Amino acid sequence: MNLLKEIRDYRNRLFHHDCIWIKIRTVDKQTAIESIREKINLIEKVITAISPVTNRALTVWGMYENARRICSTAELSIYTNLNYQAPNIATPGLLGQLMLQTNEGKETVPMMLQNEAYVFYKLR
Repeated sequence: MNLLKEIRDYRNRLFHHDCIWIKIRTVDKQTAIESIREKINLIEKVITAISPVTNRALTVWGMYENARRICSTAELSIYTNLNYQAPNIATPGLLGQLMLQTNEGKETVPMMLQNEAYVFYKLR
């Protein structure tokens, strides 16, 4: 029950846009990322205990893998514009067409590429 309460409290902090890393143990970007990854591991553990079938589905869908992938200092650099070089696109071409479909960045554009599902959206 304590683990479920911890996850519920974490979910509430996340959805209320509060700080989601453990402040006492965080001294830099990497330790902040590690504290978030600990929560991802805890969530996976609880889901496995409650429903192994759901856990297998989430694993197959890549939910845990993607959560860990985006929880990295490299991804943080993208979202904070640190050390991120945006490509210079002089003519819109395909990306410009996709951007027009996002309704000025307000909508996500779903697409298929080689039988893989992707989405295109405006980050900022």
